[in-house]
Amino acid sequence: MRYGYRRIAMSALLPIATDADVVKMAWSRVLGAHWRRSHPDWEAWLRFGARLGDAEAMWVLARLAAERADRKELVWWWRRLLEANNGGWMQDQVGELQQHGLVDEAIEWLRPRARSGDSNAVHAMTLLLCTAEGYSEAVELMLPIAAEGDRGAAWRLAQLYAKSGNEHEAQKWQPTSELVAPRREEQKTSELSEARLRALLDDGAIGARAKLSALLRRTDRAEEALELWVAGAEAGEHVPILHYIEILEQLGRSGEAIAWLEERATNRTCMMKLGMLLRDKGDLDAAGVWDRRAALAGHGFIATRLAEVHRQAGEIRQAVELLRPSADHDAQSEADLVALLPEIGQASEAEARMRNRLERGALWGSTTELAAFLRRQGRADEADDLETYGLDPGGATAATWRIPPPPCG
Repeated sequence: MRYGYRRIAMSALLPIATDADVVKMAWSRVLGAHWRRSHPDWEAWLRFGARLGDAEAMWVLARLAAERADRKELVWWWRRLLEANNGGWMQDQVGELQQHGLVDEAIEWLRPRARSGDSNAVHAMTLLLCTAEGYSEAVELMLPIAAEGDRGAAWRLAQLYAKSGNEHEAQKWQPTSELVAPRREEQKTSELSEARLRALLDDGAIGARAKLSALLRRTDRAEEALELWVAGAEAGEHVPILHYIEILEQLGRSGEAIAWLEERATNRTCMMKLGMLLRDKGDLDAAGVWDRRAALAGHGFIATRLAEVHRQAGEIRQAVELLRPSADHDAQSEADLVALLPEIGQASEAEARMRNRLERGALWGSTTELAAFLRRQGRADEADDLETYGLDPGGATAATWRIPPPPCG
């Protein structure tokens, strides 16, 4: 729920809530996105999903029953789960079954399916039987599958024989390296030819220019590689500038690279590269000047690096000044800015930025982060409401709402 519109999402899901996958989206992503405080309708949707056959919903209900010390419901949901997916997740579940003392019961629930030859049930039963040291029955179940050529089963069978002390059979079934896993086709390592790369470049294929450039540089033709990037670099494009300057350095023409960058020093990428080149040459003062110019021109990476230095020195206003130019287009800059604004009495701007970023779908802008911010501002009740009910369009915390699942026919 990147945007936090929980009520709108549930309103859209309700009319199509006849499929377990749709219902799962409701309880796992919309209503249950924050386990610390779930929506009042969350468990109703969870149970609705389990009734529709959602095995994961059954697993969650079994865990809820354990938390509530409801043994009867715990056993009910574990049985429903194992019978629904034939023990398909047993590797992750056997520890919980041991913890609840349900290994013997789980063996009884799965035995009919394993005896019928279901592969998932057999592998699940094997794990359970090994836990209970029932190696003989595990061997009996695994033998037919291994005999049919199942490589994983052959490996498991060898382990079972070894655990039961039958070294002769263990050696017999011990898979060779060829049986442990299918041989992978040897990957072709030959590179695309120069002619093919040039053809791809002419067709506008993504990445062809960079691959051709790398090929030319490896074959001592860096001058030709340089020509590939001239037009883009002259046009002020970020990636071509980086390649162009790097090749000039490879050619031993760092002085020319610095002069080229200084002529185009209104471009923040050029400013950034100038700072790097000057630092490499040992001119730290000049490098610092260009780093600051790049940050103030909106270079996010440089801004966050310099701002962190000021933050550690307790110079919060200077850090904020460096972050503002890039905060509107660089997520990390804005995240750092939001963290610092309350320290200089500008919490309202920080909150507005967070709500705006959340509505725009910024990857870092989840309701969890905004709720944590509200709690730091002493607004815990609103934070709880935000995590439970989400946002309304416009960014305000949504009012209380309820959307129960449809009646189960």
